[in-house]
Amino acid sequence: MKIKELFEQGYDKQIKGRYKEAIQNYNKVIEADANFEYAYIQRAFCRYCLKDYKKALVDYKTAASINPYDAKTYLNAGSAAFNDNIRTKDTFYLDKAIELDSDNMPEAYYIRGTIRYANLCMYKQAIDDFKKAIEMNFVPEICYLRIADCYRCLDEFDKALLNYYKVLELKPQSYYKAAAFGNIGYIKHLYGLFKDAMRYYKKSKKTDPQYKVLDEYIEMCKQSLKEEKNF
Repeated sequence: MKIKELFEQGYDKQIKGRYKEAIQNYNKVIEADANFEYAYIQRAFCRYCLKDYKKALVDYKTAASINPYDAKTYLNAGSAAFNDNIRTKDTFYLDKAIELDSDNMPEAYYIRGTIRYANLCMYKQAIDDFKKAIEMNFVPEICYLRIADCYRCLDEFDKALLNYYKVLELKPQSYYKAAAFGNIGYIKHLYGLFKDAMRYYKKSKKTDPQYKVLDEYIEMCKQSLKEEKNF
C-alpha cells in the first residue's frame, strides 16, 4: 500500500475517533518515511486526545524539527507540555508560536499567561498575555478572571475588582461566575466591608455549591460584625 493511502486511512479513522487504530496507520507511514511531517502531527493529535501528552509532545517536537516554521505545531507542543505538567515553568514552545505568528495565537498567549501567573509569579507579563488573548476574542470571561487574579496577587485590589466585575458582565459559566463572586467577597472582606463580603460569598456558594470553604469566611464576617456592634 502506498504511503499516501496509509496516511489517508489513518486520518479517516482519526476523524471517527478511532485514535488507537489511526496511530497504527501513522506508525507505518513513519516507518516508511521518517520525514513525513503530517504523520507526526496527526499521530500527536491522536495521542493528545488519548491524554498521552508526553508522547504527543515528542511527536510535535519531531514535526517542528522537520518544519521549524509552523506556529501551530509549536502551539500544540506547548499545550501538550502544559497538560503533561501543569506546574511547568517552560514557555519555549509557546514563545516560538507567538514569535512565528503573533497575530493568530490567542491560545498560546492564554497558556503562556497561565504559566506565568500560576508557576512563575510573573503577574504583569501574564496580564499582558491575557489582554492579547482577549484582543483575539479567546474566552474573555476566563481571561478577565485570570487578569483579576494577577492584580489580586499584586495587591492591586481595585483593578482586581474591576476585572472580576467584567467577568460577571459576560454571564460566564457557573464555575467562573462563582470564582468571581468569591474573590469579590474576599476583597470586600479585606476592605472591612463585611456585609458586602458575606453577600458575595453567599452568591458564590449559591452559584457553585463546591465553594463550601466560604462558610468559614462567612462566619468570620459575622464575628467581625458582632465585634463592630459591641465596640
